[in-house]
Amino acid sequence: MTNAKKVTDFDAFLSNYDTTTLAIAATFILGIITVLIFFIKRSTGSGNSILFMGINNAGKTAIFLNLIKSENRLTITSMKQNEGTVQVGGKSLKIIDLPGNERIRKQYMDQFKKSVKAVFFVVDSFTLPKEVKDVAELLYDILIDGTLTKYSPTIVIVCNKQDHAMAKSSSVIKNLLQKELNTLRTTRAAALDSIDQNEKVNLLGKKNKDFEFSDLKFKVEFIESTIKDNDGKSGLSSVTDWLEKVA
Repeated sequence: MTNAKKVTDFDAFLSNYDTTTLAIAATFILGIITVLIFFIKRSTGSGNSILFMGINNAGKTAIFLNLIKSENRLTITSMKQNEGTVQVGGKSLKIIDLPGNERIRKQYMDQFKKSVKAVFFVVDSFTLPKEVKDVAELLYDILIDGTLTKYSPTIVIVCNKQDHAMAKSSSVIKNLLQKELNTLRTTRAAALDSIDQNEKVNLLGKKNKDFEFSDLKFKVEFIESTIKDNDGKSGLSSVTDWLEKVA
């Protein structure tokens, strides 16, 4: 078939439809494509950054430095954000370590949360039982954050310092956090109700059901890590494996 014949056939096809019908069809197709792009972005996060968060002394900055600079430093307290790039799976991922200090943490979270692919929430597996309230408070704020809820990045709970003899396993930590988040959800809802009956409460999990991570729109995963294992070798393979999976 010649090019001239093809053009004639196409013109004949178009002549069977008026301009309005074609415009509606084009708008419909464009709408479907837009929706598909939106859900793809929601499932993978809106950017290419990994946000490290956690309360003070959880070990997140030590993990950050070991990933970026391969430094076996066990304890570091940061008062401002640390930024770096790690190469995994032949690709680059930007890693942002936010301060654990409560007074300045929110400022940096608001600055970087729109570019997040995943949030690495680091907890101290040894001290968690006595710090679970503070840990749950921060995690709760992350899970109900409007921007993060919109883009739904994966939340990775990093159960750090597994080299300690009394460290809790990831399954125990998961149960402890679920119970504390359930309690916190009840107390926060009650506090809001006592202040303003008309204020909308951003419910964590499902109504009339004890909180479970599986009820969230977020994908939540638990991994275990340590800067050094009992043989003095790096125990961050679970972290690097996960980074490679999402790179």
